[in-house]
Amino acid sequence: MYLFSLTMKKTLLIPAVIILLSLVLHGCKKIYEDFETPSISIISVKTLSKDSCVIGIKTDQGAGTSFHKYYLDFYELTDMNNHFTYDLNLSENRLDSSWVKIKMPTQYHDYKVRAVLESDKNVYSSSYKVVYLSSDFNNTDFGIKYIDFYSSGIDSYYTDEGQGIGSTPLKGKSVSLNVHYTKFIPSSSSVVVKLNDNITLPASLSSSGTMTDGVSWCQPVIPENLAAGDYTVSVYINGVKYLVNSKLRSYPGSSVIENITPPSSSWYSYGALRTCFKLGSKVYYVYRQPAYSVIVYDLESKVWMRKNKLPDPADVTESVSWINDASFVYGGKSYILPNVSNKFDSSNSRMELWRYDDVIDNWTVETRYPGKAGSKTFAFVVGDKLYMGGGSSGYGMDVAPDFWEYDFVTRKWLQKKDLSTYLATYAIASCASPNYGYVFTGNRELYQYNVFTDQWQKISTLNGGPIFRNSSTLLYQNGTIYLSGGYTYLEGAQINLTDTWAYNLTTDSWTLRNRYNANPNIPFEYSKLPTYFYNDKLYVGFAYEYYNSLYYNIVVTP
Repeated sequence: MYLFSLTMKKTLLIPAVIILLSLVLHGCKKIYEDFETPSISIISVKTLSKDSCVIGIKTDQGAGTSFHKYYLDFYELTDMNNHFTYDLNLSENRLDSSWVKIKMPTQYHDYKVRAVLESDKNVYSSSYKVVYLSSDFNNTDFGIKYIDFYSSGIDSYYTDEGQGIGSTPLKGKSVSLNVHYTKFIPSSSSVVVKLNDNITLPASLSSSGTMTDGVSWCQPVIPENLAAGDYTVSVYINGVKYLVNSKLRSYPGSSVIENITPPSSSWYSYGALRTCFKLGSKVYYVYRQPAYSVIVYDLESKVWMRKNKLPDPADVTESVSWINDASFVYGGKSYILPNVSNKFDSSNSRMELWRYDDVIDNWTVETRYPGKAGSKTFAFVVGDKLYMGGGSSGYGMDVAPDFWEYDFVTRKWLQKKDLSTYLATYAIASCASPNYGYVFTGNRELYQYNVFTDQWQKISTLNGGPIFRNSSTLLYQNGTIYLSGGYTYLEGAQINLTDTWAYNLTTDSWTLRNRYNANPNIPFEYSKLPTYFYNDKLYVGFAYEYYNSLYYNIVVTP
């Protein structure tokens, strides 16, 4: 009986415990479900005067929370040390929208403000908004602070702060303007851009979306035929004029893309181009593959031809191991600089000067270069003499400062004064006028060589384009030196350059003559696009674009 009674008590106790736990848990669940997170936001800010504004606030007090403080928190932007709060009365309603008029302690000062709710344990606040009192931001000017050019990537190199030039854009392409506002500009606003207030460029606005303190973007298209000069830029928004804080520069030159039919793919390998030269109307391209082939493009007939490949050296134990990209013309014949090495000992190599006779399509060894360099030399011809030097010896690690003169008449070499280590290292392009030689460095410096005194002199620095460039082409034409193309590095990536600069030897001044609208691939071995003058036009190419299989010449009128 005792045992039975104890069992009965246990049996009755278990349901009682379950019922009690159920009630407790149900109560906890109800308390948990009754809590909802509060929220608060500023929905509008309107300036009334030089020291007052109206601020719209939206509150959701949630559930399960009581608040003991409700206020606006101000930080002055004009004087960063000034901070104050403005207490507000909290509505009895859970959801509420209210507007409060605030009189500021100072006139014409700007503030940032947030709305705050405080409970015993938590603080809930809105994001900051800006109150602008420094000017009237409720008129039709939308509180536009200023408009400037947005230049990114390679475009950022074609500005001139000293002359107030904010952009030198590609013709036929859009230029970007940043419209910095303090009050959102509706997308329905009318927008017109004018150059010098008489050339109208249709445009539209896109926005960052923020109601205050944001940026809208305007992208007018520059006309292909825009005359050279510097232009003021005005943006009219709903008929109100705003002047851009710098000018736009239009370069004087122009360019066209001349599509060409490519040569047979079995004749050449585009990425293996080693050097290029022009004789008359024919452009010769020398490739390392296949087997140092030579192909020719006739600029008049637009026809490709295949020529004899470079011959093997007379010594069967030797072969052409490399061809330097320098080439030049003298006496109607073209010259290139191949490296010849022993087939069994590649360290035993030499640079030679080879002459090409286009009449009989034949190559002849003119002479052996006595200098130390095996690659990256520069060369130019003044009168009857060739001047060459610089570059690298060995495996490209040692600078070769020696400089040499070759007399085409006597066929003899004469060593000149050594180059500075700087010039021997950083020379990237060369050319010659009737009396002087010129070398351009990767750091944008132009040096002149006096053949009579054997002296070098830095005569100018190009203050435009990228601060570093490589594999550009330097050409002389009618008293002017032209610099074109090459590449630079931007954020670690190689960027092809499509600009042409002119240096006037008389006025000692540089001018950006053209930016051609193309994005050709550069043959990686040659490191630059062939560039030459023909009929007073600057030809760049032939060029190739991998992604759309386009073959073309870029014809520049500088």
